[in-house]
Amino acid sequence: MTLLNQRLRWCGSIRIGSLLLLWAACLISCMSGNAEGSGLSAHQRQGLFEILHGTVERASQLPVGRDTTPPRVMRVEFVTHPDDASRRRVIQPGNAFVGNGSIEVRVTVSEPLASPPRVQLRQANGFLMPAALTGSAANPLFVYRLVPNPAPGANGPATLEITGEFDGQAPDFGYDRANNPLVAFVQSRALLVDTVPPGLKRVDTRIPGNSRSIPAEGRSLPANGFPREISVFVQDYNSRDDGSFSGPNVATDLASGVDFGQVGQQVSLRVRDPRGRVLPGNVVARPPSLVLLLPDPYNPGTGVFPDTDGDGRADPIEGTYRIEVDLVDQVGNRTSSNLLLGLDATPIGAGGVSVAIRPVFDTPFPNPPNPIPGQGAAVKRLRRVEVSGVDEDFDLIRSTARLLSRPGGEFSVPREVRTRLSRADGLLVLDVVLDQDGDGRDDFENPPPGQFLPPGATDPRLGRNDGVYIVEITAVDRAGNSSVLTRELVLDTTPPSAE
Repeated sequence: MTLLNQRLRWCGSIRIGSLLLLWAACLISCMSGNAEGSGLSAHQRQGLFEILHGTVERASQLPVGRDTTPPRVMRVEFVTHPDDASRRRVIQPGNAFVGNGSIEVRVTVSEPLASPPRVQLRQANGFLMPAALTGSAANPLFVYRLVPNPAPGANGPATLEITGEFDGQAPDFGYDRANNPLVAFVQSRALLVDTVPPGLKRVDTRIPGNSRSIPAEGRSLPANGFPREISVFVQDYNSRDDGSFSGPNVATDLASGVDFGQVGQQVSLRVRDPRGRVLPGNVVARPPSLVLLLPDPYNPGTGVFPDTDGDGRADPIEGTYRIEVDLVDQVGNRTSSNLLLGLDATPIGAGGVSVAIRPVFDTPFPNPPNPIPGQGAAVKRLRRVEVSGVDEDFDLIRSTARLLSRPGGEFSVPREVRTRLSRADGLLVLDVVLDQDGDGRDDFENPPPGQFLPPGATDPRLGRNDGVYIVEITAVDRAGNSSVLTRELVLDTTPPSAE
């Protein structure tokens, strides 16, 4: 084989008759008695046959040149969605995103080849995907079909390899008509494979305060707190949004990104009320968020809430609201996700709290009988008020309380008693300040006996703080609804006397 090539390349420009003699001599020396021409390539054997049997077009001169220049890749193009005319797109290699399905690879070489080159894609974690030749009629343009491995572990940067080989050992591929193999073409990050659909895990919701939506998913809204905007944070990751995400929650450049240009089509955001009705509104993109703009929900004319009591104001519908999100990324991966919101329009009722008065006396009978009722309780000491939530939705942190008195009787204007508010052991605690008038001396419930009081005489100041007291509680539930609840009691520090 080598001897034949050398003799062919030594030839300059000679006449046909001499060429035939030379080829015959070469044939005899190279075949070494083997009729099949062992050691010669198929196109070499065909060439000898054409010359010896006169099938070559006759000419007075036949130029024969020496070709030692290997062919090179001149151009590479990818065609995504080659079978869908509406989505078909030609892209250049180099950080080009591709998703599921096949792509077309067009390889243009510097000269016609006797054998097409080998094309393959080397993906992450060692996945090697060969391309299948589909067209070579326009040699030196060769067309291939390539299907990247869709496994999530194969996502990310992929290297394109276009190679040739000619060593006389089958299979040879990618060589020119002088048997020069193609110079290897290797391009890293020629493609970025992304077969994982986008999702809503932009933040790690296991961290307190993080949420995937505004209002935060899972939250229960109050009757007067339904928003004019609902936002969801959308982002593309290299991990599925299936609840098993365990890596660092940061954006990645290995994903093609949500196609915000499809808002209103394949990218959408809807909210369904507890009755299954889609709320009216418009969706806009504020990357990395999708936002649903709602009309005034409390205007009955907008159609968000109905006016059920005829007061001209829409009444919110209690229950669970479902946020439905449809996403598609730049390479066509699609996903749908749901988040939930609640709406609680019912505030805490009178029975949702319990009020106790301290101290408690055991003799001559228990006083007061805690928890005290809404009205009618009588106590002889009033140093501390303890409020606890009976309703499980009672929000201790946002709830508050105060103590009022009616020094002028039942119909007098209430006056706030000086107290210290604290929260401890699940209780709202009001400790009464004993110096009510701020003169530095204790005067509640009663001042100490006067220094010059005659023996057996009653201090005229005794019982001046007796009367009706009101414990006023602003009870806030988890949703944020608030209600004002009261307990009324009578302070009686004056012992009975015989008339």
